Amino acid sequence: EQVWNMLVNRILMEKEAKRLGIEVTNQEIVDWVRGPNPPDFLVRIFTDSTGKFNREAYERALNNPQFKNEWVQIEQNLRLMRLQQKLESALMASAIVTPEAVRQTFLDRDTKLNAQYVFLNPSQLFSDTAVTVTEEELRRYYDDHAFEYKQEATRRLKTVTFPEVPSSQDTLDALQEARNIIARVNSGADFLELAKEYSETPVTDTLWLNLGSISTAKQDSVAAASAGAVLGPILDYDGVHVIKVLGERQGKEEFIQASHILLRPAGSDSAAVRQRAREIAAEARRGMDFSELARKYSQDPGSAQRGGNLGWFGKGRMVKPFEEAAFKGRIGEIIGPIETPFGFHIIKVTGRSRTEYRLADIVLRVMMSSQTRQDISQRASDFAYVARKDGFDKAAKSLGYQVRETPPFTEKGIIPGIGLEAEISRFAFSGKPGKISDPFTIRNAYVVCEISEAKEAGVKPYSEVKDQVKAAVIFEKKMAKTKEYAQELRRRLGTSSELALVPTFDPRLRLDSTGVITPLSAVEGVPGRDERFVGSLMAIPLNVVPDPIRGDRGYYLVKLLMRTPYDSSAYASQSNTLREQLLQSAKATFLNAWLDNVKEKANIIDNRDKFFRE
Repeated sequence: EQVWNMLVNRILMEKEAKRLGIEVTNQEIVDWVRGPNPPDFLVRIFTDSTGKFNREAYERALNNPQFKNEWVQIEQNLRLMRLQQKLESALMASAIVTPEAVRQTFLDRDTKLNAQYVFLNPSQLFSDTAVTVTEEELRRYYDDHAFEYKQEATRRLKTVTFPEVPSSQDTLDALQEARNIIARVNSGADFLELAKEYSETPVTDTLWLNLGSISTAKQDSVAAASAGAVLGPILDYDGVHVIKVLGERQGKEEFIQASHILLRPAGSDSAAVRQRAREIAAEARRGMDFSELARKYSQDPGSAQRGGNLGWFGKGRMVKPFEEAAFKGRIGEIIGPIETPFGFHIIKVTGRSRTEYRLADIVLRVMMSSQTRQDISQRASDFAYVARKDGFDKAAKSLGYQVRETPPFTEKGIIPGIGLEAEISRFAFSGKPGKISDPFTIRNAYVVCEISEAKEAGVKPYSEVKDQVKAAVIFEKKMAKTKEYAQELRRRLGTSSELALVPTFDPRLRLDSTGVITPLSAVEGVPGRDERFVGSLMAIPLNVVPDPIRGDRGYYLVKLLMRTPYDSSAYASQSNTLREQLLQSAKATFLNAWLDNVKEKANIIDNRDKFFRE
């Protein structure tokens, strides 16, 4: 996508330069290359180890006929660079920064303000029932504010995703490779040499590990082994492992192995859940198989499917009540119920150990074979074919695939659940609802899409936004009442400028302070960043309470305590820097807007999907 955008931008800029009569002559390129200041990237190429530009080597290369093809390519790139520079210079002549803009930027950054205020929130002062609205008022507001209800074109997609993950056969292949390694070890091959040859992660054979630092899948095998044993194959989250126990020793820290059954209280029925936990604990003490009870009753889904097994752990891993009970327990003892923030636990301690192990671990990642990748691609293609014949939802249901639907998204926006995928976006905005795609390749998956909804750009219909319109009209009416109330409070103050009196008139109101801020600051306690309110502080007089000020979400009674005066000396020293900053920003904004406008008017036909579909 990045390469495509660069290509489009280059072609458009070349066309616009030609239209504007901008060209680059051969002599310009010669003067640039052979002049005292060659292009930077060429200077870098011919800079020696001391950091100096080797002009002699540069000239030899320029005159060497063996490098003719390279210099032709460089010339083309330089011509394009200079053309773009000229075009940008011509365009940037239109980007200006006025003295007023520089001065305003200085004031916004430099001026310090401090004020007291009382905020009158219409939503707190008046309920929705305090105002009435008619259908005629709603319609009139909708017509007058149609620009507020404009919408971009949007689409929704139904999707079926085919993740690129290793197959069961890929796992079997990795397990077989591990068995082959074990067979070679048993035949006398050196384990560490095999580890260097086969392991896909570095082998560390000098660390001593306790059982708590070994993954659950490996713990039992390691705990039951003795020095010299070769273990495996062991399938874990990161691949298939073949392990050799190089040594054992006793450590200082004790680890235990335990299983548990967890019951979680729902609402206020903790007493009933505690009693049920006691009954299950009694069954375990009578000899019922603990793992079966865990699978049947435990509400900890992670351990329940393992018969309640939590693996080996040391102190500090579990919540305190659980840890204390478990470490006090004897092997085979049924403990509990023990109450923790998670619920009621029935615990069975199944092992204790202080042993540390020195291991060499060969890790074989389960890799997706080319056949698996091809099978996934074929399943996606088969689904697209059946979906076009039988319908998207029906095909997904019959083939056992899950259908997801995206929220609405715009043409240049991110597709929720998929990401920024220009090819899928082009598909979505080039067809009508019901159109089904070929499989698209996204990160680690294929996806087949159906356009499920298409809304074109325009004003949303009144029926769709009526609730929003009603809320807006109610708010405006409550704002009008708030203004009247604020004016009444101002009248009650009379000639006084003591804003602290206002909350005595109405206890729902409170006196707040902005603290020392600038015109660009957000004010704590003010909803959002209310530019109307903060901007008004630049104009009102000091130490008086003016008429109520309308903000974005309500009205304010304000008393300005401080506004630092304009510092002409500081402005004189900073104005040139500010002007340059504003000019660079204006240039970048102008160039991007110009390029977007040219793209919008250009007839760009994108046929990438015909040539680059995987």
